[in-house]
Amino acid sequence: MDRAFPIIQSEAVSSHYCWRTIGVYGDHSCKRLHEFVHCRNCPVFAGAAREALNRPNPSEVLGEERRMSVSGNERRKEARQSALVFKLGNELLGLDTQLMTEVAGDKPARRVAHRAGGLIEGLVNIRGELQLCLSLHGILGIEPQSPVSGDRSRLMVTRHDNQTWVFRVAHVRGVSSFSASQLQAPPKRLTQQLSLHVRGVVRLDGYVVSVLSSDSLFDAFQRAVFE
Repeated sequence: MDRAFPIIQSEAVSSHYCWRTIGVYGDHSCKRLHEFVHCRNCPVFAGAAREALNRPNPSEVLGEERRMSVSGNERRKEARQSALVFKLGNELLGLDTQLMTEVAGDKPARRVAHRAGGLIEGLVNIRGELQLCLSLHGILGIEPQSPVSGDRSRLMVTRHDNQTWVFRVAHVRGVSSFSASQLQAPPKRLTQQLSLHVRGVVRLDGYVVSVLSSDSLFDAFQRAVFE
C-alpha cells in the first residue's frame, strides 16, 4: 500500500525498495537513515525514481490497441464526461471526477526539509497518513489570492497510476458534466504555463471552465517531486 510518498509501481524499481524494508516504511535498520533522516533525501531513492521515469511510455506501447474506427470515435466524442470544478486564484478549473478520491478540509502542511519555497508545500495528514501536498499555483503559474475571512479552501486528494496526489484549492464548486464536442480551444488570455495543462474550455452554468489534461498535470506532479 502506498504511504506518505507517491511511489511508481514498476518492476524497474522493485529491486530498490529498500525504503520499504530497512527504511522509514520498514524496520528503520538502514545505517544511512541517521544521516538522511528520511528516505526521500537519500540518493538511492532519487535514483530509483529517475529509473522508473525512464521506463517505456505505456501509451506508446498500447497506442495501436487504442485506435478505433471512425464511427467508434464519433460515438465516444458525444459520450458525457464529468469534472469536479474548483477555483484557483481567479481561474475556474475542472478535473476528471474519476481521478478524485476525496475533498478534505483545509489544513496546514508540515514543511519538508530542503524543499521549502518550491512546488512542494509539505506533508498533510489525510485519514491518518502523511501525503505530499503540491502547490498547484506554482505548477499552473496562477497567482494565489489573499486569504479572506471564512476561507473555503479545500485539499483535493487524487489518484493517478496508483499514486496519491494532494493539492490545495480556493473553493470547490461541484461536479458538472459535458460532452467532448462542447470543448473549445483554450483562449489566448491563458498564460503559457497554464495553457500547457488545459485540454479545452467549456461553458458550464454560465461560467467558462478550463478543463485540465490529467496526463499533463500528473506528469508535472512527477517532475515536481523527482527532479
